[in-house]
Amino acid sequence: MPQLNALLLMQAASASNEGDVISSLPPVSDSASASMDRTSQWVSSPDIPADLIIRIADDVFPLHKSVMAPKCGYIRKAVAAARGGATATVEIDLSDVPGGADAFDKAARYCYGDNFEISVRNAAALLCAAAFLDMHPSDGAGGLARRVDEFLAKVALRTLPGAVAVLRSCEAATVSSAADEIGVARRAADAVALRICNEATASDLLAIALDAAGERVQNTDTIRRIITAFVDRDAASQNSRRNRRSSLSGADRDIDGESAMQAVAKTVDELAAEMATEETLPISKFVGVAGAVPKEARATHDCLYRAVDIYLKAHPWLDEIEREKVCSVMDPLKLSYQGRLHASQNKRLPLQAVLTALYYDQLNLRSNEINGVTSLRSEAGSVRKQAKAEASLARENEALRSELARMRAYVSGMQQSKRSSSAAAGKKGMSLWSRTLSMLNPFKAGGMWASKDTSSIVDRKTTIAKPKRRRFSIS
Repeated sequence: MPQLNALLLMQAASASNEGDVISSLPPVSDSASASMDRTSQWVSSPDIPADLIIRIADDVFPLHKSVMAPKCGYIRKAVAAARGGATATVEIDLSDVPGGADAFDKAARYCYGDNFEISVRNAAALLCAAAFLDMHPSDGAGGLARRVDEFLAKVALRTLPGAVAVLRSCEAATVSSAADEIGVARRAADAVALRICNEATASDLLAIALDAAGERVQNTDTIRRIITAFVDRDAASQNSRRNRRSSLSGADRDIDGESAMQAVAKTVDELAAEMATEETLPISKFVGVAGAVPKEARATHDCLYRAVDIYLKAHPWLDEIEREKVCSVMDPLKLSYQGRLHASQNKRLPLQAVLTALYYDQLNLRSNEINGVTSLRSEAGSVRKQAKAEASLARENEALRSELARMRAYVSGMQQSKRSSSAAAGKKGMSLWSRTLSMLNPFKAGGMWASKDTSSIVDRKTTIAKPKRRRFSIS
């Protein structure tokens, strides 16, 4: 009976406030007293004690089992599993509820019949909280989940700003996983993609990617979700149209779908070029946006190459592996001749991308000389493998060249040291040999015979007397 009286009192209080719409709710307080003040308006009489205590982090909600259990399956099961009988106070910890205390506050207001506001900023959190608390339809009027779902379908996702706001709210830390699980994030991304990708410009997408101040690129995950949703939606529609046309006329090509995808790819490439100038933009974020559109969706990769080059120019400190990761979003084989010519002379590109472009030109030239065929798509795989092998060989050659330079420096140092020691030893030997010869030289002062007195020796010419000719006669 006390529980029935409490329920009747709650309904009377709700009826007295009928027509009042809460346009703004007070912020969630960190103290338990603030939660008491916030929920005190639901309790119409202080004589009715709360028998259900809900704790969410530092917030405490004193509620009533008779009000919450009929509309909340999670709480109904928790109360049934609690011990102590129907009159005992049950305490439940709901710190894991999506949206936190703010979302649960509105869910509790719904159970008490109080008016509250559903907006594009809290709709996703409310839907996730309703799914977590099992607040599905239990009567003809429907539950909180159905009420929020109708708001999304009829109001929030009907306009582009509303869909973008819902999609951004799905990225909150307390909501993201639940939003992906129940599919509300996917619905918002589909709604945005349906309205923006066919007619949006790079500036429109960039406005979504920027933060509230419009200075830094922050919401790249939102952009990636939008592009991915459009790509998946377009692929599904192309498959259905292709099957329908092939069954009628045998055609298997959807020109309209291809042109729409190419237009979106061009817009994404322009957006990537605008984002690339952000110095704090991580490689994963840039690759996630630029690579959201399949490579085969682009007729040429010149616009994408421009975005890659801008990113490499704005981030000159990247090493070879990081630059290869940035360039992985583009295919050098799909560059135009002018693009490949520029890429072959671009020192910012990794060696593998340069060699791929050059090797493709060589194969193209050979093919033109043989049969005049300019398309080598069938050889694209071998081109990439050959370019990768040549890039690896070039790296090995560079390593060997560096090692050879070090060896030359080492040998040169050894030769210099040996030459110095040999010169010193040669000078010492020549000095000793010179002193020995000086001692043996008789004509040099200080020689072996330098002490002998040669002053009495007269230096004169020695004459040799010629024998006289004698005449021998016979008389």
